Amino acid sequence: MTGIKVLPLARDEDNPSGKHYFSPTYRTYILTILTLVFVVNFLDRQIMGILLPQIKAEFGLTHGQLGILTGPAFGIVYALAGIPLAIVADSTKRRNIIAISTFVFSGMTMLCGMCTQFWQLCAARFGVGVGEAGSTPSISAMLSDLYPPKQRTGALSFYLTGTNIGLLLGFFAGGLVAEHFGWRLAFLAAGIPGLILCVLLMTTVREPIRDHRGEDSGSTPGFGAVVRFLFARAEFRWMIFAAVCSTASLYAAYTFTPLHLNEVFALKPSETGLALAVLTGALGGIGTYFSGVIANRKAQKHFGRIMLVPMVAMLVTLPCIPIYYLSSNLWVALAAGTVPSLTMVAYVAPCYSLTQTLAPVRMRAQAAALVSAITGVLGLSTGPLLVGYLADVLRPRFHEFALGAGLCVLCLFNALAAFGYWRSFRQSQG
Repeated sequence: MTGIKVLPLARDEDNPSGKHYFSPTYRTYILTILTLVFVVNFLDRQIMGILLPQIKAEFGLTHGQLGILTGPAFGIVYALAGIPLAIVADSTKRRNIIAISTFVFSGMTMLCGMCTQFWQLCAARFGVGVGEAGSTPSISAMLSDLYPPKQRTGALSFYLTGTNIGLLLGFFAGGLVAEHFGWRLAFLAAGIPGLILCVLLMTTVREPIRDHRGEDSGSTPGFGAVVRFLFARAEFRWMIFAAVCSTASLYAAYTFTPLHLNEVFALKPSETGLALAVLTGALGGIGTYFSGVIANRKAQKHFGRIMLVPMVAMLVTLPCIPIYYLSSNLWVALAAGTVPSLTMVAYVAPCYSLTQTLAPVRMRAQAAALVSAITGVLGLSTGPLLVGYLADVLRPRFHEFALGAGLCVLCLFNALAAFGYWRSFRQSQG
C-alpha cells in the first residue's frame, strides 16, 4: 500500500462465523474514503443546480428543457447502467468498480464545462450518469460487509452525509466560482477531486471479506432472481414506492430551488450558494446523520421500525413547502425551508439499510442497483421534468413565482411517500 498503513485485522464480535475482518481504525478509514467518493459524486451530480441560471441565460432554455437536462438526461442512464455494473460488482472487486466509476463521472463533469450546445450538455450529463451508476451499489455492498446489521444503518447514514457535504460544496463553492469565473470553470474545478480519490482508492483501500454471517455461498444469482426475491417481500414493495416519491421530491428541490431564488429574489450565485449551502448542506447533513442514529435505535426492537423515521420526516415538510416556495419575503422563505432541508433526505439511509438487510450477501450490490434503477427512472428522472414543465405551464398566471408554484407538487410526493413508509412498517410487523 502507498501512503496508508493497512492495520491488522480484528475479530468482529457480531460475526458468528468466526471470520476475521479489518480493524476498527482501518474500517473507519475505508468508510471515510467511500464517503469522500460520495461527496464528489454528489458535487458533480448537483453542481448543475447552482449553474442553471447562467446556463439558461446562455442557451436560452425553458424550464422544461432544464428539466430534461437535469432529469432524464442523467437519471435514466444512471438508473439502468447501475444494473450490469452491480452484477459485475457482486462477483468481482467492488473497489475497482468504484475507482473506475469515479474516474468516468469526474472526467465527464469536466467535459460539461466545454459544451457549446444544449445537446452536448445532455450528452455529457449522460456520461456523468454512466459513471455515477457504478459507485453507489458497490459502496452500499462494501459497507454492508464492513459493518454488521446493528451498526449498518449508522455507517450508511455517515456515508450518506456525503450527499449534503457535496451539496454544500456544490452550492457554495460552485456559486462563488460561477459568479467570478463563469459556469464552465465551475464544472472543470468540480471534476478534479474525483481524480485524486481514484488514486487513493487503488493504492490504500482493500476489498473487505463479503460476509459477516457466514452466508456467502460463493455464487452470484441473476438479476431476475434478485428482483423476484425482493419483490416477494411486501415491506420492500411499499418501501420502493415511497422511495420513488421521496426521490422525485428531493431531486426536483435540489434542481430548481437555486433557480427559483434567482428568479424571485434576484440573488447572485454566491448569495444563492451560501443560503443553500447552509440549508441543504449543513442542515441536511444533520438530518441525514441523525435519521440514521434514530433509525438504529428503532431497529433494536424490530428492524422494520426504521421506516417510521422517513414517514415522520415526510409529514413534517407538508406545511412548510408552500411557504418556502410562494413567500415573497426572502427571510420567511428561507426560515420555512429549514424544515424540508433538514428532513427530506432522511429516507435514504433507512431505505438502503432495509434493502441491504433483506438481501443475501451475493445479492447486495444488485439490490442496491435495483433501488437506484427504480428510483432513478421513476423518481430522479420525473421529478425535475414534471416541475420544469409545470413551471412553463404556470408562467402566464404566476409569472416569477411559476417555478415556486410548480415546486409545490412536492407536497403531493411527500404525502404519498409518508403513506408508503407507513405501509412498509406495517407489513414488516407481519
